[in-house]
Amino acid sequence: MSEVVWPKSIVPRRSIFPSRLMTRRSTRWFAVCSLTACLLVAVAGCGVDDPGTPIPGAASITEAVEALTLMPPGSEPDSVQLRGRIGANSLEPFERDRAAFMLSEIIEDPNAGEGHDPSTCPFCKRRAEKAPKAYVVLLDDSGQPIPRPADVAFGWDEGDVIQVSGTATFDKDLNTVKIEATKYFKE
Repeated sequence: MSEVVWPKSIVPRRSIFPSRLMTRRSTRWFAVCSLTACLLVAVAGCGVDDPGTPIPGAASITEAVEALTLMPPGSEPDSVQLRGRIGANSLEPFERDRAAFMLSEIIEDPNAGEGHDPSTCPFCKRRAEKAPKAYVVLLDDSGQPIPRPADVAFGWDEGDVIQVSGTATFDKDLNTVKIEATKYFKE
């Protein structure tokens, strides 16, 4: 049997420290493992509840009010799917102790020209003030309100467009739809 002759660059050492070749390999291995871990965290998320998928047939708050007012008085809450913009005029839209917030009607003017801003238009502002609102409480799988504010739990902000689905009632005195949502989605 012949003796193996090693090139100087990969001669095995009898040391507790790895050779240069091992250092390069371990560095590459560490980089690959770190990148894989980062990708898994990005894909899987960081422990925040999944806000779901788009809700088909989500109506405006006004359309939901029209449907709810057709129900006979004293009947069971009806299931609705609606869409609105988080906001409550000059008030704070989010509750601090649970995932509950106010939705406002999305004011869209089909006759408006390019560059139209509903927040500065006096006609759109007046329509927004008179439009119904929706008070939304997000429920978990057990039917209880989620115990974290929606802006903290999901990263939602005032002005975000949200779709919700759940059981709803309409309070005519407050001009507000109250919905206990089991499905929700940020557009």
